[in-house]
Amino acid sequence: MTHQAAFLLALAACSGTPSADKADGPAAGDDSGLDTASGDDTAAAPVEGCHATPAPADRERLVVVSFPYDDDANPVNRWSSYRLSPEGRLSEAEGDVEMGRAWIGAATFTPDAAFGYVVQDDGSIGVFADKGDHIEVVDPAWDQGLYASGLAMHPSGERLYLIDGNWPNNGGGLYVSAIDCDSGALSAPTLLVASKLPARLVLRGEEGLLASLDVPDGAAGDDLALLDLSTEPPAWRAGLDAFGDDDTVIADLVALGGHAVLSDNAFFFDHPTRMSVVAWGEGSLERKQNIDVEDPITLVPSPFGDQLLVISGFGDAIYRYAYEADAAEPLTSLGALSTTERPAVPGAAAWVSRGPLRGLVLVSEAEGLRTVMLGEGATAEDLGRVAMGSGLSALPGAVGIAP
Repeated sequence: MTHQAAFLLALAACSGTPSADKADGPAAGDDSGLDTASGDDTAAAPVEGCHATPAPADRERLVVVSFPYDDDANPVNRWSSYRLSPEGRLSEAEGDVEMGRAWIGAATFTPDAAFGYVVQDDGSIGVFADKGDHIEVVDPAWDQGLYASGLAMHPSGERLYLIDGNWPNNGGGLYVSAIDCDSGALSAPTLLVASKLPARLVLRGEEGLLASLDVPDGAAGDDLALLDLSTEPPAWRAGLDAFGDDDTVIADLVALGGHAVLSDNAFFFDHPTRMSVVAWGEGSLERKQNIDVEDPITLVPSPFGDQLLVISGFGDAIYRYAYEADAAEPLTSLGALSTTERPAVPGAAAWVSRGPLRGLVLVSEAEGLRTVMLGEGATAEDLGRVAMGSGLSALPGAVGIAP
């Protein structure tokens, strides 16, 4: 059974869910494009670029949500936008737009929050602009022959890294497109590195950690490649077989302090689904810890640098792990997050890394949007689940919040 099939099974149980008062309800987001690997939002060095200057941290933020079904559970291409106040108030919907359908994932923004980009179910990329009181679609389904499976924003806001998750003979690899300073439109992509089944890219300075198989210069069996992105083409610096076997389907990759965490949710092999914790040094990678965990579909690193949330779709749970950078095994299980009601097939997640709402996480579930507040000292509090309306057409998919 796929995640989408499980999601559809959950839909039947939640039509008619009453809507919460969103004006007073909690919400959260994802500062995609910012360097939060250290857990310190001041750590990134200034970068020049037409969209490099971050928007103020204490301000109203754009939130975007996809609604991938109509009331008859047919797939649709609807997106809505909202505004999140510094106090955590989520506005009523500003209106709907059509891009591509996206039942999971998170939007990536330029650092100044002017433009957003999201991977869609058909491999296209939705491109939109924030107009202050609504979003304007720049391109509903940009593809240029790629089948996008992941995005990463360059700190300049002038380049977007694109991942085509195919095999090399079908275009699989890491690409880059220029971002038009005025419109946010993407240029024709340039192939940087051909690879097999790439899935995620995490940036740290001029280094990029690519979760992929068969990267040039890497060893057979490696599923992580550390690349120097300051050169053209990028230079291979280190590789690692994070799990010790080839039976891996990469679900997510995040940076946390001096480590990276890679998740594998391959259900059709003999081993359990799992995570690998990897020490990420300058030009080096070292496996530190492997952890069995049910369906780790999305990983959320705390912006305080002291814990990791694991969104488990089939587990109907949000698992918590304390993080200690200097420990022999950096992650320690804290169990499932205590919630007022059990999560219903959670999937997408986005979070706030700066400002008064730092640590707020939004999780998309079959019955609405759940908000979790992360705090210093590896604390976490469930702030409840908010329905976005009633009926199947109000069930959220992909999410995003401007940095």
